[in-house]
Amino acid sequence: MKFFRLQQIFPILLLLGFQSSLASGVVYIDIGKAQVKKSLLALPPFQFYGSQTKKSHLQFGQELFSVVSNDLEISSYFTFS
Repeated sequence: MKFFRLQQIFPILLLLGFQSSLASGVVYIDIGKAQVKKSLLALPPFQFYGSQTKKSHLQFGQELFSVVSNDLEISSYFTFS
């Protein structure tokens, strides 16, 4: 008889204990110790697949690659391989 009552009461006590532990839990985020992990990035040079009648197209591609790679490097979120 006592065993039967314990089987009925135990799930209720377990549920109440679980809910009280969730209610007392505090989320704490320490902003001062945030760290950013750099991502490894491979950036191949841009290639021009068109008619090479003008050298300005090649120069534009090289300049664009230089600007993009410098911007990504200055952002300090990436490490180049």
